[in-house]
Formats: sequence, C-alpha cells, structure tokens
Amino acid sequence: MPKPPEQFERLPAEQLGEEEEKLTPEKPAELKLSPEQDKELLGLIKKARQAENQGNNEEAIILLQDIKERLSKIKEEREERERRKPEITEEDWKAMEDGLEAYREKGNWGLFFERAMYMKILDPARDFKITEENWKAMEDELERCRKVGDWGSFSYQAMAMKILDPERDLKITKEDWKGMEDELEELRERGEWMFFFSQAMYMKILDPEKDLKITKEDWKEWKAMEDELERLRKEGIMWVSFSILASNMKILASSKVEVPPEGGLKVE
Repeated sequence: MPKPPEQFERLPAEQLGEEEEKLTPEKPAELKLSPEQDKELLGLIKKARQAENQGNNEEAIILLQDIKERLSKIKEEREERERRKPEITEEDWKAMEDGLEAYREKGNWGLFFERAMYMKILDPARDFKITEENWKAMEDELERCRKVGDWGSFSYQAMAMKILDPERDLKITKEDWKGMEDELEELRERGEWMFFFSQAMYMKILDPEKDLKITKEDWKEWKAMEDELERLRKEGIMWVSFSILASNMKILASSKVEVPPEGGLKVE
C-alpha cells in the first residue's frame, strides 16, 4: 500500500475525521458517469468505508483522495471534449445540406449516405429527410455489393446505414458476416494493415459485441496506422484523410462503441 500523505501520518482521530470530511468527493450535479465509472467509484467508496470501520483511517483517506482525483480527471476530460467540438453554424449546415441534396438529385447513393452518416454523427437529432425511396436505393447498393462479393464496400455501406437509422433491419445474414470476416482475414494475410484496421472498425460499429479475433500480433501492426497518421500530419495537405484515419483509430481503440436509438455514434 502506498505511504499516506505526510500531513495524515500522526493526526489524532478527531482530526482525521475532519480531513476525511474535506476529502469526501461530491460528484458535480452535471457530471454524469457511465455505468462502468459508477461501478468503479462505488467500489472504491465501499473500500474506503470498510477501511474506516476497521480503524484504518490513513488508508480510507488515501482511497478518498483517489476518488476525488478520478472525478476531477473525468470532469477535465469531459470539458476538453466539449472544447474540441467544432462550432458549426446554420450557414455551415445549409451548405452541407445543399451538398447532400446534390448527391440525392444525381442518384449518387454511395456519397449521399457517406455524407449523411458524417452529418448524423455531428447532430443525431437533425432530420435529413431520407425517404423510403432513398433507403431503397441504398438497399439496392448493399445488395449489389453482396452479389459481387465486395465485402469491404458492403461493410462500409452497412455501417453508414446503421449510424443513420439503427432501428432499421439491414438483413445482414451469417453468410454476410462470413464474407466480411473473410475480407478481414485476406487483408491480414496480405499485410494491408491500413485497410485491415478500417475493415475491423466498420465491423465493430455493426456489432460491437462481435469477437473480431484481432490478435496481439495484429495490434503490433498498429504502428503502421500511427506512421501513416504522422506522414499525413507532416505533409499538411490531406487533412480530410488525416481526420478520417484519426477517427477510425479512435473508434477501433475505444473500449465502447454504441449507436444510440436516434442514430449517430457514441464512443468511450
């Protein structure tokens, strides 16, 4: 057990109680914790109370300090994420929606759903007026990918459709999953790690609980992604590619990926 802070080493019991009261963490009302964070912090609080009941005030205070520091870190991380969120004006949205409408009019459904997906991630509540006719066109594109065995495109299109409407049944079969898994294995065998990790990311969003069987040896190749990200950064030209690669890496490396009922994407 780590040594307690010096100021707590030889304090009388009543003073220890005062110090403990100062350290008792109070979760800010606006700070919502995930179920995992709640469980972890409640476990630490329980340990602190047990230590206190056993007369081990020094250990209790150390645990309470740990809880307070963790809450502070969670709050700082939330504030940093909020700070990094882009400020998008209504003029920006009008321009994006005009671009989306142009793809719709041209029948370019691949780009239509790709752009709509990214816009949905930015604002899950926004209505992009996707009609049943539009969905039928995208389902036809998905079926085309299935028939020709283009499982990389199939995975990507299915992912976009799930982000746009997670309640819609995409009718993905066991055979489809087999095709996507075979695609992942082929990319592994060819050592095409950029495409390998992108394919894995698409599949993770489609089914976060599915075991993609990414091995320790595969993760060693993660450096290829980091090297490519650094190359794009140094070139300072292809920032769209940089942002897509960075977001792919964040999603794949995250502990939890969820598509909420209203659509969009939640990553922890």
